[in-house]
Amino acid sequence: MRRGIHPTQQEQIVRFVQGALRKQVWTMVIVAVLTVVVAALYTSPQPQPSVPGIAMIQSSTFTASGFLIGGNVVLTTARVVDDQEQVFVGFQRGAQVPGRVLITDRGQDFAVIEVESADTHVVPYALGDSDAVTVGEEVKLVGFPGPGSYVETRARVTSKGESEFRTSTASIDGNSGGAAIAPDGTVAGIIGSTQQLGSPKDDGRHWVVPINLVKRGCREKGHPID
Repeated sequence: MRRGIHPTQQEQIVRFVQGALRKQVWTMVIVAVLTVVVAALYTSPQPQPSVPGIAMIQSSTFTASGFLIGGNVVLTTARVVDDQEQVFVGFQRGAQVPGRVLITDRGQDFAVIEVESADTHVVPYALGDSDAVTVGEEVKLVGFPGPGSYVETRARVTSKGESEFRTSTASIDGNSGGAAIAPDGTVAGIIGSTQQLGSPKDDGRHWVVPINLVKRGCREKGHPID
């Protein structure tokens, strides 16, 4: 004679099945969550590495260099911007953005531009003390005369005056407006324009507008940069 399953045993079987189903459901949920998390990690955009704030300045007449110093402010030479109130500024990555010319000082050959925006991955240069630069010291000359044309050269300071210091390196087209970097990594000055016809500065060598002179000129014109 076949005996039936005792009610107590039925309850135990039901509880066992229910427990197994719950474990299976939770396992499926955990697997699904982990799948979503892993997929998000692999598909989320990775942060772009930072790049120096060297810039390309394009006006209707010239394409030359400049550099970002923070606050969306870019320095270059007066020769680059000429008489224009707006130019276009491009960094090593990204599209060119409009720039409004705030100062043009032809006597000392520097200009100050305010750009609408600078990408967060672009690192501005810190301004230094050009009075600390000495003859014989090595500086780094950085320019960005065109797309894919980042130029970095090293030169010795051959002479120094109140309004300029000279370097040992031959000038490079489009480097005007770039940054002269002191050994401590700060900006010692702006690479001056070599295309000044009739000027004794146009001797085929890079010359530099001291950054202290630029700071003083900007303060006098109501746009301090230090």
